[in-house]
Amino acid sequence: MHPYKSQIMVVLGLFLAILIAVIAFLGGVKVEVDINVTPPGAGQVEGEGRYNSGKEVTIKAQPNQGYVFYEWIKKGERFAVAPEHSFQIWEKKNLEARFLTVDEILGEIIQVSVTPEGAGTVEVEPYDAHASKIVLSAIAGDFFEFKGWTIDGQLVQTKMVYVADIHKEKEIVARFEEKEE
Repeated sequence: MHPYKSQIMVVLGLFLAILIAVIAFLGGVKVEVDINVTPPGAGQVEGEGRYNSGKEVTIKAQPNQGYVFYEWIKKGERFAVAPEHSFQIWEKKNLEARFLTVDEILGEIIQVSVTPEGAGTVEVEPYDAHASKIVLSAIAGDFFEFKGWTIDGQLVQTKMVYVADIHKEKEIVARFEEKEE
């Protein structure tokens, strides 16, 4: 037996470990991004596939008609809220793109009300120009005029149409006043 056999084996082992690390660092290891849409059919997603480890990946979500994008979920926890999100990938990612209907948003996320009661109505629909916003339209009842949108008691806009970010605003009030004759 060669007197340096164990030292040679250690050196070869270290060399092999360094070589594997360099290959991984240079992107030789592929990792996967899988995306599920919840509920099924609620939207379209981009970004699934196999990527070199360490690469920047961009995922995108676009809601189908009647839905609004709400969040990206990883391992049951919120991963991101923007419909387009970039990150460096180092390991396999199983993601969920969660979409909600307007009714779900109004029931769970945002409260919309009218004051005084019966003075008008508010129509709400998804905002086509941004996947995670909604459009609120105030409609004055007979003998009333629209005065503005308030959030937490603060006037934020006096136009009858307001675009709300579903991740920021929680209580939106359409304020009306009786018309002066």
